[in-house]
Amino acid sequence: MNSGSGQINILLVDDNPANLLSLEAILQAPDRNLVRALSGREALKFLVNKDAAVILLDVRMPDMDGFETAALIRRRERTRNVPIIFLTAYDSVGDTYATRGYVLGAVDYVVKPIDPEALKSKVAVFVELYRKAEQIKQLYAHLQRHAAAMEQEIADRKRAEKERVEMLAHAQAARDQLRESEQRLERALRGSNLGTWDWNIKTGEVVFNSRWAEMRGFSLDEVRPHVDSWSSNVHPDDWEDTLQSLNHHIQGITSEYEGEYRARTKSGSWIWVMARGKVFTRDANHQAIRMVGTDLDITDRKRFEINQAFLSELGALLGSSLEYERTLETIAQMAVRDLADLCLIDIVEGAGNVARLKVKSRNSSLIPLCNLFMRIPLDKDQPMWLRMVAQSKRPILGPITEEMLASVFQDESDLQVIREAGLHSGMVIPLLRDGNIIAAIVLFSCSSSRIYGAADLYLAEELARRAAASIENARLYFLARRAIKSREEVLAIVSHDLKNPVTVIGLVAKMLRQSGELEMAQVAEYSKKIERAVDKMLQLISEISDSSKIENGTFSVAPQAETLKNIILPAIDGMKPLAEAKQQTIECHIESNVPEVAADGPRVAQVLSNLVSNAIKFSRKGCKIVVSAREQDNSIVVCVSDDGPGIARENLSKVFDRYWQSEETKQGGIGLGLAIAKGIVEAHGGKIWVNSELGKGSSFFFTLPLATPDTKRSKVA
Repeated sequence: MNSGSGQINILLVDDNPANLLSLEAILQAPDRNLVRALSGREALKFLVNKDAAVILLDVRMPDMDGFETAALIRRRERTRNVPIIFLTAYDSVGDTYATRGYVLGAVDYVVKPIDPEALKSKVAVFVELYRKAEQIKQLYAHLQRHAAAMEQEIADRKRAEKERVEMLAHAQAARDQLRESEQRLERALRGSNLGTWDWNIKTGEVVFNSRWAEMRGFSLDEVRPHVDSWSSNVHPDDWEDTLQSLNHHIQGITSEYEGEYRARTKSGSWIWVMARGKVFTRDANHQAIRMVGTDLDITDRKRFEINQAFLSELGALLGSSLEYERTLETIAQMAVRDLADLCLIDIVEGAGNVARLKVKSRNSSLIPLCNLFMRIPLDKDQPMWLRMVAQSKRPILGPITEEMLASVFQDESDLQVIREAGLHSGMVIPLLRDGNIIAAIVLFSCSSSRIYGAADLYLAEELARRAAASIENARLYFLARRAIKSREEVLAIVSHDLKNPVTVIGLVAKMLRQSGELEMAQVAEYSKKIERAVDKMLQLISEISDSSKIENGTFSVAPQAETLKNIILPAIDGMKPLAEAKQQTIECHIESNVPEVAADGPRVAQVLSNLVSNAIKFSRKGCKIVVSAREQDNSIVVCVSDDGPGIARENLSKVFDRYWQSEETKQGGIGLGLAIAKGIVEAHGGKIWVNSELGKGSSFFFTLPLATPDTKRSKVA
């Protein structure tokens, strides 16, 4: 059971000595005896005649894996209830291993690398439970000895009936000894946090100790010393099993009584109790007369178990689908089943607006309330829940007050619906992505017996973490499907754009074949048509190739020390014919004494040409396009500004996405230019962004690093 030094055994099972050494480093404590086992057989051999408070069992071991070892442990009566925590280096098969572990009676399933603090906390819980259980066993043994002593005392009194004086003297001594023993027992029980009860089964009278009353929120004086004080406060859902276990022991079917049930407290809330007891006195007909036992408050342990089961089921359900609507339905359904009477899910959209996507209730009586919450408009600037969690970005909870309701519902008929529902308590759970609130789950309780408290925060935060990840996965799945659709559209555009120059080349080749001798001017004209068609094809192929390299992470640049004017001015000169065709002007403003940059000249010119080309394409006739450059924060900032139509606010985050094109400004092309420009700038270690408003033009900025003495110098002056 325990080591000779009084330490508590913790069995560590892993075929890797390094892993065992790591576990020992995490779990070492003066009151613990960490027992190593390099295989399942070693572990079983140890457990033949020794106990362990908890077993940490590696899943993947040669010869006999963790699941086989656990199954053998569970078959033996002596080790059937020893807590097992499974350890594994990975979880590639999803929830299958975890489910198999829990079927075998595992209390937890931990994936390596192990979080030391989390593992310490989990093991500490089971060590403490083991210690409490040992204390209870010792107390039972003490009670048995005490009862036997009392029975012997009664026998001695009967035998000494003839010697009255001596009997009275012995009786007084026994009473003094009993009182002192009971005082010692009460102090011991109080130290172990156990409530005790001594039940006269024939009369129904029960002697409770003060701890029994305290764990239920009463003083001992407030508790009637009768069995009804216990039976009337057992949860209805637990009463049948509890009564069956008790009757089985009273009838002699089981050696002792043991059960777990919920007990109502003075405040109306519920606690979990682990009760153990034993009949100490039976009559000549073997009918139970007296029974003694203990109660232990196990609310924290049960809450942990219930929370883990809830989160495990939630994770499995959320992982079963990537559909957005089904994900929201799963979150709401699980919330109203186990946590709330009413659940709201609000989403923060791209432009900062808040939309209510889901309202669900536990039962049909709250349907009017659901309809109300879906119908009322949300405050566009700051809905109440957003104001409540905006600073801390942590779940908050509290009672629902009349003032709070009046600030949201101005219509008296709406307030009447709220009052009839009887909202008592609420909890707002923000969902975060990259530190920003993307949604919130709002939970309401309509029962006075469930008031959200600090104990609910852990489950709320875990729910938020899983829900945020699932909603994000559903969003990414939607984006992936949209990207596939965009790719198909792009393939159609590419096919069309390649078909045109190929057709030109084919027609020119046919004309050359059918014509006789041609004059030089005609040959030159046909050659130019072929060259233009080839250039267009090569440009399209180059864009697709660059985009593919950027996406695959194989794109690179060759920076050299360059004078910025030597890059910018030729690029602008190449764009001027296009601008002049639309009666536009291009101005260039580069600050004097701008240092050299570390840049791949042709690639930076490609970025600049793309930005200027877009400015020309999307600006009206007669507009002015300005290219400028300045030094800022140890880098060079290049800007291309135009007086064009501008970009809608909700589209600003999309302009650098591959294949994306605004519906309002689609003018051919495949939507890769800005994505490639972004890749080129980032390959230089810079960044690119855009400022724009509808009707006020756009300004595209990108940065380039300054050249250093170590930067390679260009061979061309």
